[in-house]
Amino acid sequence: MKIHIQHRQNILSPEEKVDIEQHAATIFARLSHGINIINISVNDVNGPKGGEAKQCTVVINSHLTNPIVVNDTKADAPLAIRTALQRANRALVRKWKRQQLLSKTADNTTPPSGFDTTGDSSPYGHEHSQ
Repeated sequence: MKIHIQHRQNILSPEEKVDIEQHAATIFARLSHGINIINISVNDVNGPKGGEAKQCTVVINSHLTNPIVVNDTKADAPLAIRTALQRANRALVRKWKRQQLLSKTADNTTPPSGFDTTGDSSPYGHEHSQ
């Protein structure tokens, strides 16, 4: 699992960047085998005008599911990143569990042996007339 952090205007200090990489590695540790890359981008929403809002976008590319994209905006960039990472983790777990459930359901849809799937006979074992 690779973690890539992209930011402009020195939004994050080197220490914050390392801390965020460690945090991401920790919360995605259980599913790291299924994650190719986590892209984290942080931008100043207000641009050069100033202001406090920082937007974080987390994109998880996984071979378990389609890409997951989560956005969060907060005044504090590390807080926005942590919140977005937690939400992305929950979304990935939900999708992964849903896929597990769907694959189990698909495996269990095979009718038992001796079960007539043609619809030619009554479920009561004889033709049912009205």
